[in-house]
Amino acid sequence: MKLSNQIKISLLFFIFLTGSLLFFLIYPTLRDIKKDSQSIISQKGALLSLETKMANIEEFKNYLKEITPDLEKIDKLFIDPDLPVDFIGFLEKTAQNSQVFLKISPAIPQKIEKDPWPSLFFQLNTVGSPVNFFKFLEKLESGSYLVEIQNLNIVKLTEAELKSKELERFSSGDLKSTISLKVFTER
Repeated sequence: MKLSNQIKISLLFFIFLTGSLLFFLIYPTLRDIKKDSQSIISQKGALLSLETKMANIEEFKNYLKEITPDLEKIDKLFIDPDLPVDFIGFLEKTAQNSQVFLKISPAIPQKIEKDPWPSLFFQLNTVGSPVNFFKFLEKLESGSYLVEIQNLNIVKLTEAELKSKELERFSSGDLKSTISLKVFTER
């Protein structure tokens, strides 16, 4: 064999060996590197998404701490329709502090279509001086419950009413009122 043929064969063998090496060793390694880098990029994206979600959760926790007192106040706006004891206690205490005689007649719960929440209706009968009555009314409206006055009738006490044992401590200048009150409930 001639030297040029030997060089050609050696060159072909070297090219074949290099091609085989590239095809069987380097190409799979490069393919694995590409796949692993895509996996890393995907995991980085997922990690970034989780970090963002965790930051949002922490932000929400801080926001929740800030608004919790307001949520508690909102919760106290509504009365329990099954047991409105707290509200009735509020009415009695307010009447006592305002020096107004109070008689409460509760009604059944109702859900009126145009109202956003169900409600209870109460009828309040009061007797007191005009100053004390309006003090009671102001405290009722500015109280911690969500109330709406539906109807209000105010009349001056008559001499015949003053003779009754229940109203004997009042005078002829005092007022008698009937208040129809709607109080919103939690359910």
